[in-house]
Amino acid sequence: MSRILFFILLSISFVAKSGTFYWIGGTGSWSSMSSWSQTSGGTAGVTVPSVGDTVYFNGASGLTGASTVTLDVAINVSIFDFSAANTAFQFQCTLPSITVSNILSGSVNPTFTGWTGFWNITTNTTGSIISNGRVWTNDIKMTGTGVLTASVINSTADLYLNSGSINLSGSNSTIANFYSLTATPRSINLSNSILTLSGTNWNVNATNFTILHTNGRITLTNSGTSVFTGGGKNYNELRLNSGPVTIINNNNFKLLKSIPAGNIININNGDVLSVDSLFTTGSCSGKTQLKALTAGGQVSEFIKTGFPGFKGQFLTLNRVHAVVTGTQTYNVALSDTSNTSIGWTYIGSKFYWIGNSGNYNSNAHWSLSSGGVATACFPGKIDSVYFDAFFIAKSTSNI
Repeated sequence: MSRILFFILLSISFVAKSGTFYWIGGTGSWSSMSSWSQTSGGTAGVTVPSVGDTVYFNGASGLTGASTVTLDVAINVSIFDFSAANTAFQFQCTLPSITVSNILSGSVNPTFTGWTGFWNITTNTTGSIISNGRVWTNDIKMTGTGVLTASVINSTADLYLNSGSINLSGSNSTIANFYSLTATPRSINLSNSILTLSGTNWNVNATNFTILHTNGRITLTNSGTSVFTGGGKNYNELRLNSGPVTIINNNNFKLLKSIPAGNIININNGDVLSVDSLFTTGSCSGKTQLKALTAGGQVSEFIKTGFPGFKGQFLTLNRVHAVVTGTQTYNVALSDTSNTSIGWTYIGSKFYWIGNSGNYNSNAHWSLSSGGVATACFPGKIDSVYFDAFFIAKSTSNI
């Protein structure tokens, strides 16, 4: 009798550790045994999913557009898979989180109604998020010690790396914000990837945090002020599609690319911005500002890495020192330096007369290229001026 009881308990234990459950019957509650079967489209079982189980919602689940699945008890499963759910039903949820230890696989169809919690990914080995075209609307938090991999994540919510690793190499993903603020060992692989942030924050704590960013790009797109707290790490490309942007910590960028004309790039007071290439868009009437964050704090510093020669134009430099650590030179044209911005050398530019007759002091007659369009700039004492075949000279021309 004791032997029989032992095998019964052993069987129950095995099922609890590795059970597979299929949703059936359309509308229902997670806590109801009548909503779960051991086979796809099968009959109701005698238990509900528990820790380590696998759950599926699929075409045999009896779900329609009017169906509601109520998530009414704490959920902690190995695999949460609704990739084969082919109707737009609803998950009704007020849980603080849903825990998945292995695979989260979604689809475009169901919506989560009333849920303000987060996906808690606890994988300690290798886990994955498979979106299948889904745009995730709740925060995703990696809290395990393993590696979470995704070929793509498109989300209107935040991504947290609290422990372990996230591998987004080769992906083209979009999230709101990225946070990694704990002190436990963490790493993220963004090699050969594009990660776009629609929110206002990239924020990492440098302690025990590593990033692999070979040939990768992080793009900031929020129309408000964004803050990039990089933890003093090495990044490949940071692209600024909007601004202003504040950069905090002594970060190193292979390419810092600012798209909007006249953008504002703030360097946190006392911090060092190291850049191999700085790309900015501007004009004499819309210069890009590279400045210390506040006027009252320490000056900020700028270091050119890689090839030692820096040459920029259409910049307004405010309380930013150009630092020579080797053979660097810092040449700027059509730019302004002010408020103890030292180390920069102002170089002249070439101006070409255009438009036939006119006044010398009218910028409508000056272009930065031969026969080009007028510029808002005006030649100064260190600039060069040219009157060539393209300024349409006539015998009656007067300048």
